[in-house]
Amino acid sequence: MGNHQDTNIFARDLKRLGGFSAAEVRGRQRRRALAAGASTFTVILAAWLGGATSASQENDTPSAYSAPAATSEAPIMLALSESAPLTPIPDLDENLPESEPPLTWHSHRIKRGDTLAKIFAAAGVTRQQTAKIASQLPRDLVRGLRPGRELDIGLDGQGQPRSLEFGLDDRSVLKIDVDGDEINVEEQLRELDIKHQFVSGVIRSSLFQAGAKAGLADRQILELASIFGWDIDFALDLREGDQFVVAYEELFTTDGEKIGRGEIVAAEFVNNGRTHHAVRHTDEDGRPQYFTPDGKSLRGTFLRTPVRFSRVTSGFKKRRFHPVLKKWRAHKGVDYGAPPGTPILATADGRVRFMGRNGGYGKTVRLNHGGAYSTLYAHLSRFKRGLRKGTMVKQGDVIGYVGSTGLATGPHLHYEFRVHGKHRNPLTYRFPKEGGIEQRYRDTFLTQAREWIDKISVYSNTEVASNE
Repeated sequence: MGNHQDTNIFARDLKRLGGFSAAEVRGRQRRRALAAGASTFTVILAAWLGGATSASQENDTPSAYSAPAATSEAPIMLALSESAPLTPIPDLDENLPESEPPLTWHSHRIKRGDTLAKIFAAAGVTRQQTAKIASQLPRDLVRGLRPGRELDIGLDGQGQPRSLEFGLDDRSVLKIDVDGDEINVEEQLRELDIKHQFVSGVIRSSLFQAGAKAGLADRQILELASIFGWDIDFALDLREGDQFVVAYEELFTTDGEKIGRGEIVAAEFVNNGRTHHAVRHTDEDGRPQYFTPDGKSLRGTFLRTPVRFSRVTSGFKKRRFHPVLKKWRAHKGVDYGAPPGTPILATADGRVRFMGRNGGYGKTVRLNHGGAYSTLYAHLSRFKRGLRKGTMVKQGDVIGYVGSTGLATGPHLHYEFRVHGKHRNPLTYRFPKEGGIEQRYRDTFLTQAREWIDKISVYSNTEVASNE
């Protein structure tokens, strides 16, 4: 009886809502009791909710379950699915993603002698994970870690490393996510607040001394010499009273913590009464280069000197008395006196054509620079590690170190410059310059360059006035 009574109630509900006869509904219900179970439940629920809607409308009380009431013009028609499977309503809580507990972070400052394997092992990273991480890291990072840099390690609730962040430099960080055997390595830029600082100095004895007194770091002094190194021979051309003004970046975190110094953005150097200006431009690929305020490149095809902050001990001469051989002969190069171990730089892009011992030259490197030009570097104490015959080098790359091998009375570099095989004086030869700034950047650069030169002029005038 209970089932028959329930069927009658169900039949009356459907007749009222959809226009079916009670007999038709009872017949269909018997034949499709299992297959239409879910649809039956849906229709009953809709009918009851419709009743709740009518009740709420009669009481003028809004309901969260209100539905449009049926009218004679637009009767509600409900279609029954003949094959709908019975699907249980899922527990909503089971479908919600479980939130992972926050990682516990530890910071490790790189010390001299540290290796990735040693650091990662201390952090709980397995050998297999370390090998996989190392295979995706830059080679320079794997071979040598810079002391003072920090490695931040995030551990999960079981003490396993899940994330590692390694500061490559002041501007970028290497983020390593570890999920079992799956390793993801990505280089990300830090969010920084960049401010600009101005300093000035006067040459009394050396550029290094003047730069340090002005507050520049050693790296920045080398950068200043590199910027103007195509026009000023800092081993030969410096004069007492020469002056410079430098504008450089200071780097801060977004919460105001100073983390380091960036690059030189503009500079002025007065050498022997002649004023030189440089303004940095960074292209869309992130490559910085320095130009004059009118957009001409400061970069020459050859550096003026292969050894920074040295002194010329013997120039290019057609006739010179050799201190070892004790006889007069031509000196077809320039000798730069410098302490043993001073780095020697390739003066231009090129390929190593010879390296090894070469008679009185001692340990020697010869570079071909394509076309007409070649250079020779002699009396080296040792070669740069990894340098081989056929190696391509970039301008400014270290190729060896100052020594006194061969026929030499003391540590120095003998440097030769040849054009079509003929020796030329590298101190007086007019090297060609690279082209100017690209046309698409020119207008923007010229505007920015004028602004920087104006700022340097204002700062310089203010410093002169304050010193008088």
